[in-house]
Amino acid sequence: MKVNLVVAMLLVPLVAGAQPPGPDGRGFPGEGRPDRENFDPKAMMDELMAESYDARGKVDYAADLLYPASETLFALVNEVTPLPVLSVGWDDIRTALADAFDNEELEAAEKNYLTYLEESGNRREALNDAWKDNDEREQIIGRLAESQDILVSVRYDVESAVEISKGARDDLKESSKMMEELKSMASRMPPSPRGDSRGPDEDDIKSLSVEIDAMDAAEEKAETQIKFGKDLLKKLGKIP
Repeated sequence: MKVNLVVAMLLVPLVAGAQPPGPDGRGFPGEGRPDRENFDPKAMMDELMAESYDARGKVDYAADLLYPASETLFALVNEVTPLPVLSVGWDDIRTALADAFDNEELEAAEKNYLTYLEESGNRREALNDAWKDNDEREQIIGRLAESQDILVSVRYDVESAVEISKGARDDLKESSKMMEELKSMASRMPPSPRGDSRGPDEDDIKSLSVEIDAMDAAEEKAETQIKFGKDLLKKLGKIP
């Protein structure tokens, strides 16, 4: 079953981050410099794939913190300043993506996901517009100040989401660069003198290309979350 890259990004689990090799080659599978004798591209491919899943999982975990927290914040704001409504909440979006059975359901879930991002962006813009008006801003701040217990949790989740997204973005940049280098190196690697088959085959190299595209998409998603979260934190920082 062909899974869209955006959907694939949303379904991977949260695990640890990636660590790039040093300038002397230490950190590459097999240790030492990545020469013909010591370099094991197949092992490195497996390692980089695992690191990609880790970083993409972090981006998704950050989204699970950020968007529910934003819904809580927007609900409070909406009590004094009307904001655009959501067609569906984040929990339903995630459930639909996780439970999609076939391509048709995946496409529908992804469409709803993209709509959610657009609608959340509209809510943020409406809040930004209201914030420019002194009277509206004072009313919003006053309402939020009445819910300090709720805002503590909201602020913590948004801050965590931003930091996790930053770390994942940096891991994705580094791992994507290493994958590009591995793909180039593997495609030019001569047969092993021992007659074994350690290098990636054609299908493996294609998988690397797909993974690089997925990582680039995840990096863009992380950037969106960072921008969204930082904007919310600016507002929360004004609450006495």
